Amino acid sequence: MLIRDRIRELRRIQASQLRPNAKNWRTHPPEQQDALRGILAEVGYADALVARELPDGTFELIDGHLRAETTPDQLVPVLLLDVTDAEANKLLVSLDPLASLAEADAAKLHALIAEIDTDSEALNKMLADLEIDNPLDDDEEPPAAEPAPPPPERGTHWDIRHGDVLEVLRTLPAESVHCVVTSPPYWGLRDYGTGTWEGGDPECDHKRPDGQGKPRPELPTLHRVGQNVMRPFTRLGITVRAAPAASTSSWAWSRRPRSTWPRWSMCSAMCGACCVRMGRAG
Repeated sequence: MLIRDRIRELRRIQASQLRPNAKNWRTHPPEQQDALRGILAEVGYADALVARELPDGTFELIDGHLRAETTPDQLVPVLLLDVTDAEANKLLVSLDPLASLAEADAAKLHALIAEIDTDSEALNKMLADLEIDNPLDDDEEPPAAEPAPPPPERGTHWDIRHGDVLEVLRTLPAESVHCVVTSPPYWGLRDYGTGTWEGGDPECDHKRPDGQGKPRPELPTLHRVGQNVMRPFTRLGITVRAAPAASTSSWAWSRRPRSTWPRWSMCSAMCGACCVRMGRAG
């Protein structure tokens, strides 16, 4: 079967001169926009937009609307196609769905993600979500990593490193950590049921604001970056609630790696009305 080449040329055009397709059915949520900005900032343009030239000399987009909107003042690579209205509609409706039909090899995906180093919070979240959506089977091997440095010959080795946990983790050798235990800061303080409110409005009944108790957005990134330095079958424990003391709970994850990121509910002790925090534990 002879396949026609419908690409007329590759041209660099200012993104703002590309007309959005009125029939474009795809929408772009904030998470996708942030992830795109992250990859553009760290890599740049590595794929062309797709458009066609109309009889009036303008250019109508077929694929790449979000990239054009994100960088309107930049010259961007554009594949100009020689297609009819009907053919452009077929491409518009099928390009993304065709890509989404691909299935994932979870082992290869996890191995690839383990090699990725990004400072973009949005990209880290996207990668963590990919791991959640494509878990490894119990019998699959963890991604290959650089061998861990040999342990000290005798005695106990202590190494205190000060800095942002995500930045410091990226400096550690692969498979060099035997155990991780952490209790990240949350929006509120511990409340053991005996604390007292200090300050604020004395007439306020101290209600917690809507949305309090959500986990910090850095936690999925900590999970993904942390697993790269953990030895096989190492335990990672994260305290996710500390109020009251009798119901303190934690979550532990074993680096097989089976990447499952829980949805937590956490406690807070901050008034949403007058912004006072609970002080002494009583």
